[in-house]
Amino acid sequence: MILPKIEECARQMIANNSEGRDILEMDVLFHVIEEDGEDINQDDDGQAQQVVDLLEKLQSDYLPSNSTRQCSICLEEFCATSNLVSTKCSHVFHEKCMVSWIQKCTHNSLTYSCPLCRCQIP
Repeated sequence: MILPKIEECARQMIANNSEGRDILEMDVLFHVIEEDGEDINQDDDGQAQQVVDLLEKLQSDYLPSNSTRQCSICLEEFCATSNLVSTKCSHVFHEKCMVSWIQKCTHNSLTYSCPLCRCQIP
């Protein structure tokens, strides 16, 4: 059932390839629910951590110049011992806060996106 929709999307991507790229990228996220309605993606912590592990790791001493000094999810200041991650849109968050954010995206069947600008993350 889902493969024809993916194929249709891929064909649209090729048709709309105005830049003439040879390789196009499509991210596909499957959230599987059994016929009885039970969610079989039970290990949300592990799945969310895998997504966050794809993000760039930062130390609080080396924040991008355009970055704030606090996490926009929990609103706490970054400290020297904070485990920080940066999205490809250069927004910085506590790693544990991003895991929580990804879990919420998963529970709501949303794509993984930056909490600030909604740019897609891995």
